Amino acid sequence: MRLVLLGAVYLLFIVFLAYKHYEYPFSSVLGKNSLKKLVVWDVLRNFATLSTSNMKYYENIMKFSLPLLVTMLLLQITTVQAQESAIKLGVRLGVGISMSPKMGDILVPEDYYSNYSFKDNWQVIPSLAILMQYHRPGDAIGVEGGLAFWQRSGKLTYDDNQSLHYTVTPRYSHLGLFAMLKAYPWKKGLNLSVGGRIGAVLNERGVSYASNQEEERFSQYGYPSVGETERLMREKLSGRMDISVGGGVGYEIGSHWSVDFRYFYGFPTMVKTETNDFGWAEKNVHSHNLELTASYLFNL
Repeated sequence: MRLVLLGAVYLLFIVFLAYKHYEYPFSSVLGKNSLKKLVVWDVLRNFATLSTSNMKYYENIMKFSLPLLVTMLLLQITTVQAQESAIKLGVRLGVGISMSPKMGDILVPEDYYSNYSFKDNWQVIPSLAILMQYHRPGDAIGVEGGLAFWQRSGKLTYDDNQSLHYTVTPRYSHLGLFAMLKAYPWKKGLNLSVGGRIGAVLNERGVSYASNQEEERFSQYGYPSVGETERLMREKLSGRMDISVGGGVGYEIGSHWSVDFRYFYGFPTMVKTETNDFGWAEKNVHSHNLELTASYLFNL
C-alpha cells in the first residue's frame, strides 16, 4: 500500500510539471486554449506522442522528477528493511555444562564394598541449532523450534583407601528437534521459555576412562590395562536417545540478536548397561544441562 501511494504521488508530480510547462511542447500538440480542459488521462496519453523535437521538455521533466523518484524508492526500501517480521530464521551457538549423577551406582552396586568415594563433576559441552521463530511485534507469546546439536556428559571420579584412582567420562552427542514456547512479559526484549527436545545419539560408545591401575603397587589385584578397561566400558555401557524438558530466560537485542540461558533435564536414562561379568548394574542416570547461547535471526 505504501508503494502504491508513493507511485501516486510521483504520477501527480509528473502531471503537475506537464501543466506548468504546457507551452512546451503541449501547445504544439493541443493548443493553449484546450490545455485548461485536460484531465490526467489526456496528459498521459499525449505525453506518449511527444516527438524528438521536444527533448528539452522531456529533459526538464527528468531533471525535476528523477531525484524525487529516487528519494521515494530509498524511503520505501528503508521502511521495508526497518519493519520487523513475525517469522525469523536464525542460527544459535553456545556452550554449557553437563552432569550425570549416579553414574557410580552402575559401576559399584550399593553395599558392594566400602572405603571408597565417588564424586560427580560438570563437563563443558557445545550447543548449536538452526531455528525458526514466530513472534508478532507487540504480542506476549511466541514460539520457536528447529534442528539442534547438543551433548550429555559428566565426569565421575573414584578414590579409595588403597589410593586407586580412576575417572569415567561419558560424552554422548545428540542430533534432533526442539520446540519452545516463549512468553514476553513486556511484549519484547525479556522472555521466558519452556519446552523440550528429542534427539538420537550419534556415538553410542562415547565413554572415556583414565586410571592409575597399571602402577606396580596394584599388580597383585590383576587389573586389566586402562585401554582394555575403556574398551569393555564402551562395549557394555551404551548411550541412549535423549528426551529432555527444560526452560530458561532470554533477552532479544534489537531485531536480530538474542541471548538465552536454559536448563534441560534428560528423562530417559543416559546409559544402558549391557549384560556383563563385572558387576556393572542397570541404573537410571539422568542428565542435567545448563546452556548459554547467542542467536542471530534473519527476517523472512
